[in-house]
Amino acid sequence: MSDPIDRLSGFASSFEGEIMPRTAADARRRGDTIRRRRHALVAAGSAAAVVAVAVPVFAFASGGDDADPPVGPATGGTSGTSALSADNLLADEETRADGFNSSWLTSGTFSGDGQAPFHPCAPKPLTSLGATDVLNREWSLKSTTKAAERLNGQDSLQESVASFADARAAQAAYDAIAGAMPACTQLASTFPDYELQAGATTDVAIPADGSAQYFAARFDDEQDPQGGGYTHVLETGLVVSGDRIAVLTLAYAGQDYVTEEMDQMIPVAAQRLVTGSGPGTTTAPPTAGTSSPPQADPGVTTTIPDDIPIDLDLVDMGSDGDYQAPEHLQPSDFEPLTLCGTDLWPPAHVDALSTWATGPEYSDDRDLLTFGSVDDAVAAVQSIRDGLQGCAHSNGQVVTTHDVDTGYDSVTFSTACPAGGPPCLTVYQATRVGNAVLLTSIYGEYSVDDADHVASVRTDITKNIATHLCVFTADGCSGGSDSVSTEVPLGPDGYGDLTIGMSEQEAVATGGLTVTGTDFGCRHFTLAGYAPRANSTDGYITAKNGLESIFARPGMLTPEGIGIGSTLDELRAAYPDLSGSDGIFSETLDNGNWYLFDVQADHQVSQLAIVAHRQTCFD
Repeated sequence: MSDPIDRLSGFASSFEGEIMPRTAADARRRGDTIRRRRHALVAAGSAAAVVAVAVPVFAFASGGDDADPPVGPATGGTSGTSALSADNLLADEETRADGFNSSWLTSGTFSGDGQAPFHPCAPKPLTSLGATDVLNREWSLKSTTKAAERLNGQDSLQESVASFADARAAQAAYDAIAGAMPACTQLASTFPDYELQAGATTDVAIPADGSAQYFAARFDDEQDPQGGGYTHVLETGLVVSGDRIAVLTLAYAGQDYVTEEMDQMIPVAAQRLVTGSGPGTTTAPPTAGTSSPPQADPGVTTTIPDDIPIDLDLVDMGSDGDYQAPEHLQPSDFEPLTLCGTDLWPPAHVDALSTWATGPEYSDDRDLLTFGSVDDAVAAVQSIRDGLQGCAHSNGQVVTTHDVDTGYDSVTFSTACPAGGPPCLTVYQATRVGNAVLLTSIYGEYSVDDADHVASVRTDITKNIATHLCVFTADGCSGGSDSVSTEVPLGPDGYGDLTIGMSEQEAVATGGLTVTGTDFGCRHFTLAGYAPRANSTDGYITAKNGLESIFARPGMLTPEGIGIGSTLDELRAAYPDLSGSDGIFSETLDNGNWYLFDVQADHQVSQLAIVAHRQTCFD
């Protein structure tokens, strides 16, 4: 079976070497998918499988009794403020185990240093680091098989909280633990391949004074060159606030893909540490999509037709994977896509249509959401951009925003395993058409260096789906084209209040554009209401000729109904005197301006511009 991504528009044709596919039985990818759905169909066959091997290093030791013993202060005194209590530890419902298709259950809560190190890399027990009060809680995964034991001890989560005489002592302990992470002498003495993953040490924003860090490491790597294998992953969250610290330790066996759970638990642990109360009782962080659907503006289409082809070119791997035809989802069917502590998806919405396919080391997900207004949809895309600002690493992976021009209001970004690690890449693309937003993601065993190539293939699919989303625009699907339509015609004099030949000062005064730069005397700009194009422009202005050209966005139509996506036959019918050849055609207008059309090999208009008779900025 060939790699499914290789079957998408020659995806891997430019890469050297042979792709090594894996069988479904070998596939043990941990969740780098866009979200993990809660319904049983996906849970039963999820790619976030856990390799059934024992974690060989640590079973965090309490007194050996699963029942919670009485919790009191550790020997050595009380905190400089108030004594710690069990309320300063995460509650079961605040832990995250989505990537395991399970949930964490408390297996023990105890005070003091216990019988084993509070962390495999800990240089000393917490009391030896100066703690005056120590509490610990251990969790095990709830079994997903009814006949099995109540708890699965192969994967573990522990939290230790400690208070100190003062903030300086707490900071010193925090620094000592963080400083021990790169070498992890204790663990590395048994497993010399211990490695703190490159780029997997990140600062985490917390809802309290202080600071927090996230670490991801792996060790005891047992990879099979023919596919499969596993490694052991150690994720750590450190929090310091005032005279207290918290240490979260997540250990599991699987492939070398870190989960998203730790990044989401750290802020909650920080709040618990300081206030003794959590943000709520829900398992997942608050997600806008779980609230009541917003009210729709009159005349706005919010119900998604079942025949919208969001599964266009979706590869069904048959028995080697799972395939879900497009289905309507409820907000509770989603788990949030969270990067750098921010839930990027899903936002609050009215209707949702989703589809996905998985296979060996492959997943392809598409979500189409509708909103009560165009403004709400614009805000949804902008919130993704805002959440990506300053986000370079999250969940142990490299986060990159890519300059990709889809022709629509869109944002493209990726997550990838750090350089030097195993190949893993997910490319996401959110695209707005009217009051709808399409989010696609595709995962494969590729590196961050391949992201631009993957994004270009993804953009082709996005554009093809977007042509079917005209139902969510103001004019619907009228106009002789499947393109998004608009009430404002392009030409013959200009676009809206912008008139070919007006000066830059006059053009800016209309509010119809924003000048973005200059190249060789040609001022380029972005039209109002549109996101900037990557490495492109919406037209040119010169000091001599004023506004020389305006390039069409998808959905703009000439008065004769021609736009991007129109066929060559439609173009010739609209303009019988059309001139040109080799895919470039023009139509001279009565006012001296002219239309310029670029027609591709598929006989469809790919670019359209209204241009002054004398223009100097392009050939």
